[in-house]
Amino acid sequence: FFLEGGRSRTGKMLAPKTGLLSIILDAYAQGACSDLIFVPVNIGYDRIIEEDSYIKEVKGGEKESESLPQLIKARKTLKSRYGKVYLNLNEPLSIKDYLVRTGVDLASLDPDARREFVEKLSLELVNRIDRVTTVTPYGLVSCAILTCPRKRFTSDYLMSIMETYLAYLQCRGVRLADTITANHLYAFKNALDSFVSRKLIEHFDIDNDRENPLFTINENKRPTMEYYKNTCICFFVPASFTSLALLEAETFLFKPEELLKEFDFLRTLFKNEFVLNAEEPSEQFVEETIDAFLKNGIVVPGETPDSYSITPEGLKKLNLFGAFMAPYFEAYLIAINYLKQKKASSGEKPSDEKEELKSLLAHGRKMFKNNEIERLEAVSKLTLRNAYHFFMEEQVVSGGDKTKADFYKDKIQTYLTLLT
Repeated sequence: FFLEGGRSRTGKMLAPKTGLLSIILDAYAQGACSDLIFVPVNIGYDRIIEEDSYIKEVKGGEKESESLPQLIKARKTLKSRYGKVYLNLNEPLSIKDYLVRTGVDLASLDPDARREFVEKLSLELVNRIDRVTTVTPYGLVSCAILTCPRKRFTSDYLMSIMETYLAYLQCRGVRLADTITANHLYAFKNALDSFVSRKLIEHFDIDNDRENPLFTINENKRPTMEYYKNTCICFFVPASFTSLALLEAETFLFKPEELLKEFDFLRTLFKNEFVLNAEEPSEQFVEETIDAFLKNGIVVPGETPDSYSITPEGLKKLNLFGAFMAPYFEAYLIAINYLKQKKASSGEKPSDEKEELKSLLAHGRKMFKNNEIERLEAVSKLTLRNAYHFFMEEQVVSGGDKTKADFYKDKIQTYLTLLT
């Protein structure tokens, strides 16, 4: 069954829906079977057929019902090439062994403890699914394009960003598409050519350098590339949080424990966006990231024990890793601005969520039009909904106290300034 409740419209793992899982566990607790075996399955694609409809939904459009005319129209897709499908299985999880390992007696749990157990198990399963994701050339090229600090970029410059990310992934032992492991330069070039042919990026004709052409992003196609970026973003989240903590510290010399406060803040802020392993403490995420950065020359050992120093070239790379979070910061900025303005104008708490999301999307489009945000992919229905839920849960606009809302707004703007 789909633990996410359906297919992701964003490209990344969604927070698990625990209804069916809870029903299955209830049956197990009542003796319906001697054991349950969960096999985590990850299915990835070079390119998805439903790309346009997914992006339409992310922008706020309604999901279209399937019909016979649509099925007939879909026949033309059979004539197109959509690349490879990647199916990976992780180690099966025995519920019997899991209960022994965690010391839980499922039958004796009260309703609250049962819900907490189901939530914990669901997060374990989605993390196992995430860990066997295959990183594709299309995903990595999208990462490089959307985190590139330049409006116009050469093929060589983009390749250098992709190789920075590739080196990090190799240090972490991430599964890579066979086309990348066989010849990553050829794989990246093919993906880049595909993006040009689909007009996701365009040639910027300022010279005739065919060996190192200049490109620019088709801004209207950023949400499409965001989808493919998100297919492998799970591997970059700890590195992005760590990089942002380093940039926020504004120092070249540091100790890993000094980064934990900011890492925890980002982990909490984006808890609705990314499914990090709840069993893995922030210290471990930071240490693993620093170890990879050390191997890639982003940081070097410091003069004192357990300290490190950021290299000049490493500082540039920290900005690249940090930029993975930029559209999420902007989406949360949209939400906090909207909620503050609504509170100031009406003094009422937001009510109907569906109507609130429509208003949030309209507010985001207005901010983009007024250059208050830079990334069109930030105006995402699903991300704005997550931001809305987070800020409502945090009660940032309740009562007459504006301190909490101002704190989050200032914090988000600080991070966005660091990334400019």
